[in-house]
Amino acid sequence: MPDNTLATRLRTWVADLDPAAVPPDAVEAAKLLILDQLGLQLAGATSPAVQPELRLVTALGAAPEATVAHSGVRTAASYAAFANATLADSSEFDDVHTLAGHLGSPVVPTALAFGEAVRAPGREVLTAVVAGAQVMSLLGARSIVPMVVRGRPGSKILGTFGAPARPQRPLDG
Repeated sequence: MPDNTLATRLRTWVADLDPAAVPPDAVEAAKLLILDQLGLQLAGATSPAVQPELRLVTALGAAPEATVAHSGVRTAASYAAFANATLADSSEFDDVHTLAGHLGSPVVPTALAFGEAVRAPGREVLTAVVAGAQVMSLLGARSIVPMVVRGRPGSKILGTFGAPARPQRPLDG
């Protein structure tokens, strides 16, 4: 019997998503989301609240795969994604999507860090942002309101699905 679960359908859609097939409006929205996130990362870089995370990432001394914003520190892609997401989320000025909450801070830093690590073309990075946003929005359509009503951080929970939606593709191929 074929596996027709939501997880399988989402995985297949993400894996099969052709960057050339992403609508121009979605590409433009992804570009704006990346620009917004880069600004938020720079703004957050000097916040005292994020300095412990930045010191941790620097102290881990991992392979120099991706860049931590505003610091010049290069570290493992996963650590850079964590640090840059922390920077972006620190100011509380990040984007809001009706179905996904704050989708930029989990999706964009992950797409940029893993894209940098594998030297992915820009179109692939934009596709990773689009795919991550779509996954968060589709899952959030049924779950964001109940999560928020119960006091759960909806975008943090959904971000665990949206952030890794596409960056692994360049690593696989």
